[in-house]
Amino acid sequence: MKLLLENWRQYLKESEFNELFYGTSTSLQEKLVAEGIPAPSTWGDYALAERNAYLAVKEHGGELMVINVPMSDFDSSKFVVEEGTEAGVIYTESLSLHMQETERGVI
Repeated sequence: MKLLLENWRQYLKESEFNELFYGTSTSLQEKLVAEGIPAPSTWGDYALAERNAYLAVKEHGGELMVINVPMSDFDSSKFVVEEGTEAGVIYTESLSLHMQETERGVI
C-alpha cells in the first residue's frame, strides 16, 4: 500500500494490482446493489476494507461485508490519494455493482 501512495496512478495501471477492496455492512447491501457505491468512496487493500467494514457495522448494524472490484471496472483518472491516517485511494465517481456473494477462503 505504501507503493500505491507514492506512485498511485502508475501503480493502479500495473497488471499485478488487479483489484481494489471496499468495506461496508450487509445492512447497506440492497441500497448498494440498487444505487451503486456513492462517490466519494474509499478503496484499498483487504485490511483497509475490513477496518472500514467494522466502522460501517458499528454505525449501521448488520455484518461485515468486503467488496472486491477489478481495476478494469474503474476509470483511473477518477482516483485521488486519501489524506489521513488510513492508506487508500478515493474514487470520485459513483460505481455500479454487479454483486455475487462469496466467502473469503483461509489459506
